[in-house]
Amino acid sequence: MRLKCEPRRRSVASSTTPEHKAQIVTATGLTYDLQIDDNVDFSSPIVDLSGWRRNYYEIEHSSLGSGTRYFRVRKHQDDGQLSIWAQTDFVVP
Repeated sequence: MRLKCEPRRRSVASSTTPEHKAQIVTATGLTYDLQIDDNVDFSSPIVDLSGWRRNYYEIEHSSLGSGTRYFRVRKHQDDGQLSIWAQTDFVVP
């Protein structure tokens, strides 16, 4: 499953691969902060990345457990400016 983070990017789902992917546009002069949690308030993230420069993130399905998971990402400019969090949720069977 691919999670769409930017409206300009195309999202592709694959029902045969047991992993979740988040795809983000790669750009220079910035990094991304990414969190995945089983709590809507992100109080205990399963994934908590800062300074992430890759244009995708892969995680094994089994490491997420089952149930509703919450995903958010924000842009961190090299000059210190932060965007607001873009957030969604998804269900892990």
